[in-house]
Amino acid sequence: MQFYFNGRPVSPKQFLEEIYGELPEFFTSEDDLRRQWQDPETREALLHGLAERGFDEDKLQALKELVDAQDSDVYDVLRYIAYAKELMSRVERARFARNHFLESLSEKEKEFVQFVLDTYEQSGENELTMENLKRLLELQFNTTEEAINEIGSSEEIVKDYKGTQKSLYMAGV
Repeated sequence: MQFYFNGRPVSPKQFLEEIYGELPEFFTSEDDLRRQWQDPETREALLHGLAERGFDEDKLQALKELVDAQDSDVYDVLRYIAYAKELMSRVERARFARNHFLESLSEKEKEFVQFVLDTYEQSGENELTMENLKRLLELQFNTTEEAINEIGSSEEIVKDYKGTQKSLYMAGV
C-alpha cells in the first residue's frame, strides 16, 4: 500500500509519525479514545474525522500490518500509536466481553451477543456499526420482528448491542 499525507507520498514510518502527531486533535486521553470508540455512533464520527484528515479506512487497516496487529481492532492500533499500550487481539477482547457482559443477559440475549462477538472476532470492528445491527439481527433471527419477539423491545436490543461494545473496549483497562 502506498501512503500519502497532504497529497504527497510518504514512507510507512513517516505515515506513522504523521498520524501520531494528528491524534491529539481527535481524542485527549486514552479514556476519551475508549469513550468515543465504544459507542458505534461516536466511533463513526471519529473515523469520519480521521478520514477527512487523510487517515481513511484503507490506511487504518494498513496500519495494522505496520504494527503487526492484523488480528486486532483499529482501536488497539490507535491506542498503541498514541499511548504505547499493548495490542489486544479481537479474540481477547471478545473473551473479556463474554466473561464480563453475558452473565447479566437472558438466554436469548446471550445467543445474540455471542453471535455479535463471533462476527466481530472473524470480521472486525466494521461489523459493529449501527447500520449492521439490522443485518445481524436478520442473520440470527431471520427478521427484526422475530428478534424483538425473542429478545425484547428494539430499545433493549440496542442497549445490548451497545453494552456488548462497551464491554469489548473495557478489556485492557
